[in-house]
Amino acid sequence: MKRGLLVVLVISLFLISGCASKVAEKVAIPLESNQISINHFVFEPKEIIINAGDTVTWTHNNTLVHIVVSQDLFESKKLNNGNKTTFTFTKPGEYIYYCSIHPSMKGKVIVK
Repeated sequence: MKRGLLVVLVISLFLISGCASKVAEKVAIPLESNQISINHFVFEPKEIIINAGDTVTWTHNNTLVHIVVSQDLFESKKLNNGNKTTFTFTKPGEYIYYCSIHPSMKGKVIVK
C-alpha cells in the first residue's frame, strides 16, 4: 500500500513539473532586438542600446495597467495585457523612460 502511494506521488510530481514547464514556456516571451517587455513592475531589459533611427517596442505581459513615458519625448496610451507601444529614436543620447502609474519602474534607451 505504501509503495503504491509512493508511485502515485512520484508520477504526480512528474506530471506537475511537466505542466509547470509548459506554463513557463508560454509565459516567457522571447524578445527580438529593440524589444522591451513589461512584466509586473519591471521593464526587461532595463537598458538597451540602439542606433539612431531604430524603433523600440514595449510589450505589456501582465494584468496591471502601465503607461510608458519619456519626459518631453513620448507618452503611450494605457497599456493592458498584450498591448504594445513603439517609439522611433532619431537622435543619439540617453533616454530615461518610466511608467507614469508606477514611477519606480524605470528604464533607459541609449541611442548611438
